[in-house]
Amino acid sequence: MPINNPEFWNNHTERIRMHFNKVEWSEAVLITNYDKNNIPNYIGPNTLMEMGLAFHLGKTIFLLNPVPETAWKEEILGMRPVIINGDLNLIK
Repeated sequence: MPINNPEFWNNHTERIRMHFNKVEWSEAVLITNYDKNNIPNYIGPNTLMEMGLAFHLGKTIFLLNPVPETAWKEEILGMRPVIINGDLNLIK
C-alpha cells in the first residue's frame, strides 16, 4: 500500500465517498459476499463500512451468502441483513 503517496489517498478518499453516495441514493444494498482470501462469504472492512451506513440510513441490507465467521459477525448480525443464499429472486 502506498502510504506516502498523497495522490493515492486523495483517490481512495474520493472512492469511499462515491460508494457512500451510492448507498445513500439506493433503496437497498446487496452485499455480494463471495469467498476471498480462503474466507467463505468474506465481508471486508470497506463493505462493513458501507453496510453500517446503509443500516444507519434505514436501508435494507441483502447478503448474497450467509454471514462469515469473522470477528465482526456480531456487528453484521446486529444490522439484521436479509440472507438470500444466492437467490436473487428474494430481493423485493
